[in-house]
Amino acid sequence: MRADRSPRAARARLRGVIRAACLAALLVACAPAPTPSAPAPASASGWHAEPLDALVARATAAHKPLLVDFGARWCAPCRELEERVFPSQEVAAQLAGFVCARYDVDVEPGKSLAPRFRASTLPRLVFLDPDGAPRDALTGLREPAELASELARIARDEGTLGARRRAVAAMPEALEPRAELARALREFGDRDAYARELAALRARDADDGSLALRRLLFEEALEPLQRSVDTAPLRAFLADEKHAELLHEGWRTIAAAERMWTQRKRDEHDEAGRSEHYELALDAERRAWPHTPAERVIALGGPLAWEIYEQRAQLPPALLAFALDVARAIVAASERSSKGVDPDLLDTLACLLHANGDVRGALETVRRCIELAPDEPLYRERLREFGG
Repeated sequence: MRADRSPRAARARLRGVIRAACLAALLVACAPAPTPSAPAPASASGWHAEPLDALVARATAAHKPLLVDFGARWCAPCRELEERVFPSQEVAAQLAGFVCARYDVDVEPGKSLAPRFRASTLPRLVFLDPDGAPRDALTGLREPAELASELARIARDEGTLGARRRAVAAMPEALEPRAELARALREFGDRDAYARELAALRARDADDGSLALRRLLFEEALEPLQRSVDTAPLRAFLADEKHAELLHEGWRTIAAAERMWTQRKRDEHDEAGRSEHYELALDAERRAWPHTPAERVIALGGPLAWEIYEQRAQLPPALLAFALDVARAIVAASERSSKGVDPDLLDTLACLLHANGDVRGALETVRRCIELAPDEPLYRERLREFGG
């Protein structure tokens, strides 16, 4: 039996996806301001809390890299990291290779150092070489096995800033290693070094057209969207973009942002705003569609075409015509697959043919559905619905 694709079920699924996305964004944007607390003292297990220069001196003397754990008393994942993950046997064994420190981002010196090391999302683990040079950083809670593996990698100086610098030194004219170094510097929080590597990358990319450079700039354009759901910088970037993968990813990202705005306006009972942002979301999907990878045409196109059909009463004819093009593309892709054409996709095509005024084409397509799945009553109901 096919999945329930009734209007009520489809709308429920759509609302669930949108609400989940909105909830994730609102939890970040609307989290209550933390209450400052006293810094945790250095423990007998080897965690320190003195100023950074003293920590670097300690690491230099020990000939070990430095690990600084940025957290806060109000941060539940930080507490879990401290109470469950760090004491685990596999993680504790790796921590022995580091000088370890813990800073509370609400109390000095952690409060002043947090912006420098991009410790805005917690927990944030920052790693420095024994001489204090940036080495690596990790954000978020990890399970013991994963964190132990990452600590071992960083201790070996693999995939770190130092390793990326060595890769650039070995291939100074290659674009991708330099782009990876620039990205790592930005993620670490060293904006000055990032700017230098970006300038060096541009000097080697005469027309600013390489995918390596364009992806770095694409990631910059994403930052305002992540902070405030502002799509304008990303739209401006995409206006001049040529790389299909960035166009697809960018417009799909804008579509997701506009869907979030759609839900917000619905919650505010602003019907005009809801309708405006919903049409903007579908317009972004339309712009992304020509750049969809062939292997994702069915997975992305099927739900999109059906969604537009379900919402057809409130949408302009241009979007219905677009959905028909999508439906034709997913049926063609299905016909080329080893499994052959999927009658559910044919049914979507039939519905959109009918919605666009092609009654004859809709009836012919529904009859194909019945031939492929004669025991499915929905297709016979569809035939009667279309006047067949």
